[in-house]
Amino acid sequence: MLIVLSPLKFVLQKDNIDSVDNFVRLMERYGFNGNIMPIENWGAMDNFVEHDVFASDHPMNARVKDVLSKYSNQPGLYFHTRNS
Repeated sequence: MLIVLSPLKFVLQKDNIDSVDNFVRLMERYGFNGNIMPIENWGAMDNFVEHDVFASDHPMNARVKDVLSKYSNQPGLYFHTRNS
């Protein structure tokens, strides 16, 4: 029997930036691959720009870059960017 595990997915936004380290530890502990991606604007949040830390003009953008740079060579971890 073949078991295929989906990668763990982490949608990064201002309220969970401090959880990236825990996400990576979870991946490592259980042998998962992982994806970190920006929050998407589906029109459901009135304050989307406050949460979009990947936007170059967001006050936390530099911090996001620092946090993610720690894991740039992390095996099995993939970073996704916005298509726009």
